[in-house]
Amino acid sequence: PILAWDSVSLFGVGLVPDEKDLATFYDRLHSPLIVAGVDGVKVDVQSGLASLGGSNGGGSRIARMYVKALENSVSARFTPEKGGPSCINCMCHSTE
Repeated sequence: PILAWDSVSLFGVGLVPDEKDLATFYDRLHSPLIVAGVDGVKVDVQSGLASLGGSNGGGSRIARMYVKALENSVSARFTPEKGGPSCINCMCHSTE
């Protein structure tokens, strides 16, 4: 029953393979959070990126591109006012 609401089961997995489009993706993802008063983000399951890069220049390229775009977006929008982190990476990367 829980899989009936799982977004991967419902919609599949998507990949944004273009750097410009990826910057737009993070802009659209993070901008509403700033408006809502959110001061940071926690990012999970980045380790899955490596497995999606096969036909897009390789897992290393995709992971590097996503990390760069994420860090650029976070540093442009979220600043730790009280010394805390503005981005927490959890389950960050695979061991390849």
